[in-house]
Amino acid sequence: MQVNDVMSRNVLGAPAEMVLRDVARLRLDAEIVRAIREDILQARMWIDPDSLGVTAREGIVRLSGTVDRRSTARSIENLAGLVDGVSQVVSSFSWDLDDRDMRPPAVTAREPGAASLIHRGHHRLLHRRGTAGL
Repeated sequence: MQVNDVMSRNVLGAPAEMVLRDVARLRLDAEIVRAIREDILQARMWIDPDSLGVTAREGIVRLSGTVDRRSTARSIENLAGLVDGVSQVVSSFSWDLDDRDMRPPAVTAREPGAASLIHRGHHRLLHRRGTAGL
């Protein structure tokens, strides 16, 4: 049996091609896991990749573990779904805080912002204080 031409059906036969496809699929799954762990969790979300479970098989990603907020879980799920080769994301995340219905508190008193301070001429006073010690 010759093994010179890896892509030849006549030389290797169908079972060998299936093995090559399986190897390619495993390599793709490993790259998907790497991308989620390093590019999404660590670099983008600033989450320790070892604190969460990430697996991939035939393009189906499984995520598990506990995150701080529900919105964090949803962000990770959405970003994982954008990785090349991912066909589905299955998540069993739990979270410490369900923030889906949280809203910022109502503003009761108007607080001066930077623009209103400058408009009132306070910028001159702040400028003088800032340069007085030079």
